[in-house]
Amino acid sequence: MSTEASPSQLTRLVPPLTIIALVIMIAGAIYHVATIAPPRAPVFECENAPEAADYADISGWHHRPTTDREGGWERPWGVDVLWFPASPGEFLGGWNVPLDWAGIENAENVPVWTSRIEEAATDLFVPRRRFASPLSGEQIDREGAESLETEDILAAADHYLENDQLMRGIFLGGSDDGIAAAMEVYSLRLDGVMPFTNLFGGLIIGRNTEATTTDTLPDWPSCEDATAYPCILDLRGNNAEEAEQRVLATLGAFSEWLDAEVPKPAAPLPPFETIELSPINRPEHEL
Repeated sequence: MSTEASPSQLTRLVPPLTIIALVIMIAGAIYHVATIAPPRAPVFECENAPEAADYADISGWHHRPTTDREGGWERPWGVDVLWFPASPGEFLGGWNVPLDWAGIENAENVPVWTSRIEEAATDLFVPRRRFASPLSGEQIDREGAESLETEDILAAADHYLENDQLMRGIFLGGSDDGIAAAMEVYSLRLDGVMPFTNLFGGLIIGRNTEATTTDTLPDWPSCEDATAYPCILDLRGNNAEEAEQRVLATLGAFSEWLDAEVPKPAAPLPPFETIELSPINRPEHEL
């Protein structure tokens, strides 16, 4: 017969109580961390975003011609390039931080191949725009910020089309996510819209554009030896000099194509001048 004492009821309760206490401690620690953690950044609000660029002012553009320009009724037929640079990619905060995105300067904002572009009856327009930050966050906030970026893209295009287009040929272009901006303008402002659809030459892809950016481009032919438009001029892999030569050749060929294939628009009438007639002096007997 064993002389070992059987465990008491209290001893039997110790292991379960220990487990329960451990669970309570872990839950308390989690609650404590959750309550003292910094709150989530506030949701995106348009009123807290930086103001949109003023496209009626030169400050709203990274580059915009400032001299008088000849319209499409002249020869050679002028061609404009509306260019959208890539987003800077780095920010001091999320998209709900009132950082002056519209004022960010970047060496790639104005393409390096533009030193001789105006010699070819071509002008370059590079609008500023607010950028949606690439930092992580709630999808609804990202969509709100991206809607402002789209708003700026279309506002810049509208200002150009209404005030600066002058019936000239049009090429769109950009680098990285600027390609998507350019295609947004094409689909919402140029495609099927007269007379712009007849004046559209195609898309220029910036030299440093990532390959994944061009996965969804339309099936347009290359601009090299193009006989129909729109076309795509891909500058990836070119140095600045090579890119400049290819751009000038493409724009020059498109200008010649416009002269040969598209009816010349009529030049605007000169300003109407009011002619003031002198009073007629009649003889007294006719009065």
